[in-house]
Amino acid sequence: MPRRGENIYKRKDGRWEGRYIVDRKPDGGALYRSVYGTTYADVRQKLAVCREENRKQQLRGCTLTVKELLTHWQAENSHIKPTSRERYRALIQQHIEPELGAQRVCDLTEEKLNSFVDRKLKSGRLDGKGGLAPKTVNDICVIVRSALKLARRKFRYNGEEEIRTPAVKQRRIETFSGWECCRISAEILRKPSTENLAYLLCLETGIRLGEVCALQWSDIDFSGGTVHIQRTAYRINYGGRTELVIQTPKSECSERVIPLTAKMLSLLRPLKTSGYLLTGGDRPMEPRTLQYRFRRFLERLEIPVRNFHILRHSCATRCIEYGMDIKSLSEILGHADVQTTLRMYVHPSMESKRSALELASTLSGIAYKAHSPSEIWSWELEKAGIAYGIFAEVSSRVFLGESLFAFLLYHGFLKTRVERCRLLKNYVSKSIMFTINIIDSVLSILLWVYCLKE
Repeated sequence: MPRRGENIYKRKDGRWEGRYIVDRKPDGGALYRSVYGTTYADVRQKLAVCREENRKQQLRGCTLTVKELLTHWQAENSHIKPTSRERYRALIQQHIEPELGAQRVCDLTEEKLNSFVDRKLKSGRLDGKGGLAPKTVNDICVIVRSALKLARRKFRYNGEEEIRTPAVKQRRIETFSGWECCRISAEILRKPSTENLAYLLCLETGIRLGEVCALQWSDIDFSGGTVHIQRTAYRINYGGRTELVIQTPKSECSERVIPLTAKMLSLLRPLKTSGYLLTGGDRPMEPRTLQYRFRRFLERLEIPVRNFHILRHSCATRCIEYGMDIKSLSEILGHADVQTTLRMYVHPSMESKRSALELASTLSGIAYKAHSPSEIWSWELEKAGIAYGIFAEVSSRVFLGESLFAFLLYHGFLKTRVERCRLLKNYVSKSIMFTINIIDSVLSILLWVYCLKE
């Protein structure tokens, strides 16, 4: 049976037909020639012979080397962002040119290209300590594939060779749990500095490390309640010399306006100055400096240290858990890979985004479903801690140190009787539920009395 990419198919008259490229048009379009046969195997054999003969004819007048082709390719892609341009340059100089640079483009075969990929996966590291990561090899394949497309378009290269792209396994991302989000938020509210609020801003809106480092006070619209993401900070390596640059976000969709919660605006307003948010001057904070400080911040809270980018993943996870539609979340995060239907026909308003973020930030995104009476109590205490740490702000001497007060506060302000009934209906009788409601009312009254005394 024909395989994908072979260009062999069965005609309506019962014969088999195979097509191969014999030349290129001035605009890069392919000129095909066909071979015919009574069986698939017959056509496949004829195609192999014709392609080999065409390749031999092409070799007679082919002088373009892979290195020369890559030089042309880099010149054509000089408009891309400096970070991407430097990464491509490094991959070309360190990995592609040493092995393939001297070869003629017409000499490349699928076997040579795929052997090159296998070598990079097994022993491609510059220090000789194993292979490159599949993601890095994938980037190399993207460059080679794009360069071959340029050769077909500009130099009338007729080769149909395809380079095999290695599969990139998705790493399991360990986001911050609801309880960890709670502790982070409580500590930030206890010490609301601009640096700490930057962590909370990333946790609530999912903005990237470079974006928050490049954020200026003028980007925050306090009257409209939004933040405009229009630049990012990167450190670029120029052949051993690094430089901090400010440029537009990584894609068109990454330049976006995100609504801020009322709580976040009230925390930021007293600290407003001018210049960059994190420094208050005309120079942004170094991204790796903020990354280092965030690690120290987690260590002080005795939370397992994770990458700064996990704040962004945690925000997305919490928003999904609280029912935010995928289109709104995609726009908030600055992604463009939403399904076509959603991208073209769903148009969420700023208010719907704002409402979803308000809900997500209310409990710092904790979601936990109880399956037993003991778990119900555990969940109650966990959310009580959130209420105490985030909303009470009455006493932050010890996080959840006054658990009884936290529990009362939570029941008095946050949790509705409907929610409690939903959780407990499978475990207790109606009479017990009636008693719980009576006790709850009494506790709420005691809470108000406590607050008035304070």
